[in-house]
Amino acid sequence: MTIVLRVDPRRFAGGENIGTTVGVVMAAVVIVGFTALTARKLRTMDVP
Repeated sequence: MTIVLRVDPRRFAGGENIGTTVGVVMAAVVIVGFTALTARKLRTMDVP
């Protein structure tokens, strides 16, 4: 979210929003990956 908030709205409205898109995608991948790892750890803990 910090990366998105730092981007200038004028740049986002222009043709330079590729960096913002990459930042959002990377953030989403990190969140999904962290959630998957957490779920995997919880599953491993549940199963003896």
